[in-house]
Amino acid sequence: MVDDLLKLADEAFDNEDYEKAIEYCDKLIFYNGDNEEVYNYRGLAKSNLGKYKEALDDFNTALKLDNNNADIYYNKGVTEYHMGDYDKAIEDYTKSIELDNSIDDVYNNRGLCYSALGDFEKAIEDFTYAIELNNEDSQYYYNRGLAKDNLEDFKSALDDYDKAIEINPKYSNAYNNRGNAKAELNYDEEDIIKDYDKAIELDNNNINAYFNKALYYDINENYEQALNIYNQLLEIDEYYIEGYGNRALILYKLNKYEESIKDCDKAIELDSKYWLLYLNRAEIKLEVAKKNIDDLKKLNDEVFEDIKKFYELALEDEDNLNEFNNFVSELANEGFEAVIKFCKEYKLS
Repeated sequence: MVDDLLKLADEAFDNEDYEKAIEYCDKLIFYNGDNEEVYNYRGLAKSNLGKYKEALDDFNTALKLDNNNADIYYNKGVTEYHMGDYDKAIEDYTKSIELDNSIDDVYNNRGLCYSALGDFEKAIEDFTYAIELNNEDSQYYYNRGLAKDNLEDFKSALDDYDKAIEINPKYSNAYNNRGNAKAELNYDEEDIIKDYDKAIELDNNNINAYFNKALYYDINENYEQALNIYNQLLEIDEYYIEGYGNRALILYKLNKYEESIKDCDKAIELDSKYWLLYLNRAEIKLEVAKKNIDDLKKLNDEVFEDIKKFYELALEDEDNLNEFNNFVSELANEGFEAVIKFCKEYKLS
């Protein structure tokens, strides 16, 4: 009976029927008593269903029965990573490595935790260990490339993306990030765009590739091309906040002020706490106010409210507050009525 239940649990797990796998594990525990492998298996099924706290309970029970099992620590680390508890995940991955240092994926996953915590040097060390154990996994090179990007080591990152693509020529994200690295290294436009286009060809829903391609055109003042790409992006994902925010700036640069304000409105509707959007909308409306004397009072009142909201959100972060102060000081010196009024009311010099 026990063997039959084990077989059924395996089949359910292989078919990604995790609820059914949990049912069979429950029966195994009922009929056969406590067993670390069954608790580990049930924890893994629960983790795959997003039931992370319940999964941790099972892994902890399994470790009470056998605290020298590298797989249990590994699975516990994976669950903690998904929960955003990167420090705990690192502890469990490290324990797994102490028990068995031959598994490349554990190093890779610990590297992802270090990356999430901003410790990119340690992340690179772990990705390198993973590559030494298995130099045929494109994701390890890709992850190391991302970490190097964050350290602005773009040339070395480019080498890693090249290797990831060599191993997996259909790796859309690797082409996208290679395009970014080439842009940082001032490669020819044709070469950069070719990588973004390849990323999109391989995955025509790769939002990051569209976004980065549009951003490249924007930075290089090819605004019509940038606008076209942002339009495509927002057809794919109508809730992409940064897409609306960046398209608003493109429309502003093309003197399409009303459309630009509408995009700011849409982005703020999607995320009312995105402080930069209020700054952008205020700047655009101030530009419109210069050209539209009839609506000057209305626009000044609207700008005042945007600046006020920007200020309230900026108070939550010192860096944002510094940017806010620079913004209002510059505009106050230009004599904008709404900004001067705000500075007086809030006693800002």
